Amino acid sequence: MKCPLCSSTTILKEGHILPPSDVLLKFLVESSSEEERVECANCDSHKGHMFFCNTCCQPLCGVCREETHKAKMFDRHEIILLSKKTKEVHKRCALHGEQFIMFSTEKKVMVCIKCFRDMKVESRAHCVDLETAYNQSCTKLDQAVHSIQELQNSVKEGIQLLRSLLDEIQQKSQAEKDAILELYESMLHRINEMKTQLLEEVKRQYYAKEKLFKAQLLYLNTLLPTLHVNLVTCSAFSSSANKFEFLNLSFVLMERLQSLALQKHPLRPTQGSQVNTDHKNEFAKCLEPLLFPNLCREFTSSTNNSNTFAPTVKLELSKVHHSNNNKLTTSTNTTAGHQNSSSQHHHHHHHNNPTTTSPNTATTTTTTLPTASSGGSSVTASLINYSINFNNYRRSNGKSNSIIKFIDAKGPFADHCNEFDVVHRDLIQKLDHLKLEAQELHRDLTLRRCLAKKTVITDLRKIVSLLEEQLHRHHLNLEHKQPLLEKHWEDSVQRIANEQELYQAQLNDVNRLKQECHHLSTIVMQLSSFVSSISAVTERIAPKLAQSSKDADHENQIHALFEQINTITNPDSQHRHISMTSAPCNTGLCKPEKAPNRLPPYTDTAVKKS
Repeated sequence: MKCPLCSSTTILKEGHILPPSDVLLKFLVESSSEEERVECANCDSHKGHMFFCNTCCQPLCGVCREETHKAKMFDRHEIILLSKKTKEVHKRCALHGEQFIMFSTEKKVMVCIKCFRDMKVESRAHCVDLETAYNQSCTKLDQAVHSIQELQNSVKEGIQLLRSLLDEIQQKSQAEKDAILELYESMLHRINEMKTQLLEEVKRQYYAKEKLFKAQLLYLNTLLPTLHVNLVTCSAFSSSANKFEFLNLSFVLMERLQSLALQKHPLRPTQGSQVNTDHKNEFAKCLEPLLFPNLCREFTSSTNNSNTFAPTVKLELSKVHHSNNNKLTTSTNTTAGHQNSSSQHHHHHHHNNPTTTSPNTATTTTTTLPTASSGGSSVTASLINYSINFNNYRRSNGKSNSIIKFIDAKGPFADHCNEFDVVHRDLIQKLDHLKLEAQELHRDLTLRRCLAKKTVITDLRKIVSLLEEQLHRHHLNLEHKQPLLEKHWEDSVQRIANEQELYQAQLNDVNRLKQECHHLSTIVMQLSSFVSSISAVTERIAPKLAQSSKDADHENQIHALFEQINTITNPDSQHRHISMTSAPCNTGLCKPEKAPNRLPPYTDTAVKKS
């Protein structure tokens, strides 16, 4: 078996058979290749374009069509081209031999009169005439062809996009290689290994993206001829099939087009064309000892000095004031434990600006203190290493004010917040006070050149230790309250869920009532049309009954009018009392008179007596 698209040969194994023949392609091949040699039924000749009379079931030549079928008796004969002659296999029922008269939209087949009689009553409701079925099928086929055309356009756009992406990744990968090689040549003796790694990464990204894009491109290139074949098939089928043939085979074609259109095709690339190795950062890490030699020397000196001179004192300061007369040298504290990498990252920034600190990074500053000693000899001052760590905790009330409005005024969490604020505010005040004292002590040593007493340092250490204990207890108290608060939060979440469920039920109930009201309105409108029709029929059948109903309506209107007049003219009515009291009397002669036995002139009793 040979594939018509790729020409690959497949050998069938034993016991396997060929797939069933394609009825649609078979019809198209037979329609295009079949050449009938027929003679005119009248003159037994074959001249030019031949015609066929469906009424006479005989072929005709052009001359006989004009001469023999010119009489009035042949006006109703159906004459068509011989190439458009309906084949009997598509025109008559294969089971009963009768001509097709209807089309079943349920089973998608044409039925004859006997098939229609053998159908169930429910199935007969799905049968339509051939012309209607033909028009509906043409509309559906147009929609299917339109979807395939859109898919074809999308495939073409995807192919163009993938080709452009292949060019882009080739250009961008070449540009990336040039940048890497240029930097590599300038620092050749230090970056051999880094160059190899970066080129391998670029190659890996390039090959990965190229493989992905080529796979998608191959798939779309394979899909495009298939779409083209289906479109050509649709065009040939639409032009060569009449309505009987169309109705018999169009749904096979539509199912095929629909199955092809509903498949998921990779029309868009799943990745971009960017090839990035972050080579600058990699080279910066590799060349840091070469680009910053002073940094490495200061790193070594700070390590040696920290082991030689006096112990260090780490102080958390909110702001450090430096004197212009002091020589400040910044270095990275290598003993910062797990903060080593972050300290090295911010070192160069602090080297250029000693007074600037990162809000989230602990930076160690080494200050050299020149001091004088007795005997004229100079004594090197000890280095005071202090770490500055800002914004460990946001103590500003601005942040809490934006959140506290969402907290209930009463409840477990509100009580916890009140208790926490009291203790926390006290600890913040103590910490600020200690920071001020430490800052003053630092200024005494650096700016004022004062001698500090050991008792001050001892007291300060005791206070700091006490504050650490209080903070530890504060933290433990906070952790002990966590289970209770979690239970409270779970209850709150459940309450919110119940409220949402109740609200949804209310919304659904209102929607249901709206639907019922809409249905009721529709029913009333339908009933009103029926009532109008019945009334019209009643007027025609029994004019007296219609006249009596009109008289009854007229009497009801007259009675309502009398009631209104009686209400207005009644002396004891509220409307008359209000109008009389509200209207001013300028003459002074208006006096209310009672007429209990006198009837109003427009009441029912007065009218009847009159």
